[in-house]
Formats: sequence, structure tokens, C-alpha cells
Amino acid sequence: MRGNQKQQQQVPIPSYPFPYSFWSYNNFETKELEAYLSSQSQTLQTQIPKTCIQDGYQQLCKILNQHPHPVLHAKQAKQQQPITNLLGEQSIDSIKNTSEITQFLVFQNTQIDAITLILLQFLWPLYQNLNVLKLYNIKFSETEMEIIQKIIENNKLIKLFIEYTNIIPQINCPTLTQLYLRGNQITQSKLNQIFQPGTLQALQVIELSDNPLGKDSIQILANFMSKKNSVQYIGLSRCEVAAWEDLKPLIETIGPEKLSEAKLQAYRELEEKRDKQIKDQLKAKKKEVVAEIELEPLTQNADGSYSIIHNQQLQILFLAVNPFKDSDKDQIERFIQANPNVYVVLQGCSFETKTKERLKKRYNNIVF
Repeated sequence: MRGNQKQQQQVPIPSYPFPYSFWSYNNFETKELEAYLSSQSQTLQTQIPKTCIQDGYQQLCKILNQHPHPVLHAKQAKQQQPITNLLGEQSIDSIKNTSEITQFLVFQNTQIDAITLILLQFLWPLYQNLNVLKLYNIKFSETEMEIIQKIIENNKLIKLFIEYTNIIPQINCPTLTQLYLRGNQITQSKLNQIFQPGTLQALQVIELSDNPLGKDSIQILANFMSKKNSVQYIGLSRCEVAAWEDLKPLIETIGPEKLSEAKLQAYRELEEKRDKQIKDQLKAKKKEVVAEIELEPLTQNADGSYSIIHNQQLQILFLAVNPFKDSDKDQIERFIQANPNVYVVLQGCSFETKTKERLKKRYNNIVF
């Protein structure tokens, strides 16, 4: 039947053949595919369903006459469960746009080829609610991890799980609030790349359990925590932290620090500069008043001295299954007394039973 109906624009099939199955991609030239997707981007996007990325991926494979990855044959659950706070009590109000955290993509105990990743990279920006990526127990090539890094950098992820993998990408994603890097044999150089002071300022959860971090890596985390951040949870279970003393650089970034006269004077000077900046902006009637100088809270002690409170937003320090023992007890107790709002988890550590019972009876913020 003739009419004025507008025919859907056809996408030309690539001139080169795709492999017949997802596991035969090793020698496939991915640059050709990237160039093809770029040249046909507008036409392809009009034919892709916007319900979820699994539907979009299956349709794209159909258009390209491509065999889909087995994991993406079946649709994964699209709705993310409501987010609870770090103690499992209620929603985290400080995460912006939590209502938009509705879709996620999970690959675990399988392999992911470069072509599948390139197709997902092409599709990802079409799904604004796709905020969560989980990669678990997978061995990646350098090429595959480079594509994953582009996905992370170019999309507004909220939660990222890269666990028990052989390679860790550079993680540059300012919207990220939760980062899980368990069991990756993470090196000090990679840890230093990821946790650059002043970056990832929205990050609330850092999970590094099952990595052989040791004392030097703790200093890298301390440097990160010494600058502006939003971290509420730090997971360091089974990280080969030999003694509480090894945590000292990190511990010093948490809780009150009594100020000397010189430090108090320096704080007051910065306070005056900050207030002047705000006053000048208000006088200029700027639409948005921004304080370039940010100061940690100042409190007055009973003896009249002053302390600043470092990282008062921190809620949980998860240190289970590290070889802490009774000789660490006094330092742990001092930390708990100074930080009554921080839960310290020490399950599976090498304390004597009587020590654990005494500490549990005395403090509500320690968990054995």
C-alpha cells in the first residue's frame, strides 16, 4: 500500500564479517567496528529500544547480524533495590538523584570479549538510568580493560564493582559514590593512581578487602582522606595490616585533633579569608556563593582549647580478619573513645576472649 508513511532508514551492514560466536574474537580488529558505529551512530540510535541496555544490545546484534554474548541473551533484572545506609537502617539522603538509580549491568564468573564491550560502550549513553556496573571474577585483556575504562569515564556511574579481576582500570568518575575493589591484588602504584587527593569527592564507600595492602598503601589512603571527601565507609578486611600501628597515618585523618596555638591562629586567619570571600560575593550579588576555602569543624574542649574534627562523616571502619591482637588493645580503645560515632569492625582478629568481652561491654561502637 502506498502512502505517506515514512520508511525507517536502513543501516548498512559492515563489509567485513563478524565472528560466529562471542568467544572467537581474539584476533578481531576492533577499530573497524568502532569506526563503523561512529559513522552510523544517528541511524542506529533511532532503531535501538530505550527500555534497558539488554534490549538495546540484543537489537543492535540483530541489526548487525551478530551473535550476542550469552550473558546478555537473557534480560538481567532492571530495577535496583532501594539504597539503604551503611548500617542498613534507612536511605542515604546525601546521594543525589537516588530515584534515578534504576538499572545495572552485571558480568560475573564469565569472560567478556572486546566486541561486546564496544557495543555496550556505544549503547551506554542512551540509558541515563544505567548507573551501576559489576564485574566479578573475570580475567581481562589490556584491550578489554581500556574499553571498560572508557565506559567508566564517559558515563555517570554511581556504584562500581570490580572484584577478583586481574587488571584494574584508572577510575575517573566524579559521580561515583561507591567503589568496590575486593580481591584484585591491587598494587601501590595503582592504588595511588585511583585515590589521588582531591579526586572522587562524591565517594562514600571504599571497599578494598582481600588485597595485600600493607603499611605503605595505608599512607596512600591517608593522603586521600586528608583532602576533601565524602567517605562514610572504609573496608580493609584481610588486607595484611599487621598491627594497629600500621594504620596510624589513616587513623590520624579521622576524629578530633587538638590544635596548638600556632595551628589555631592559622585556622582563624583562614576563617577570616573565607568569610571575606563570602561577603564579597554577596556584595557583588552573585547568583551562587561559593567559598573557595573549606574548613573542617572547630570545637572547643572542656579545658578551653580547640580541636578540629577530621572526616566526621565517617561511619564504619571495617577491619575484620586482620592479625590485630591484645597488644593493640590500648591504641584501639583510644580511637574508639575519641570517635564514638565510628563503628569499628574487628571480627576474626586475634584477640583473647576476655579482651573482646571487656571491650564489647564497655563500648557500643565496636563489633567482634
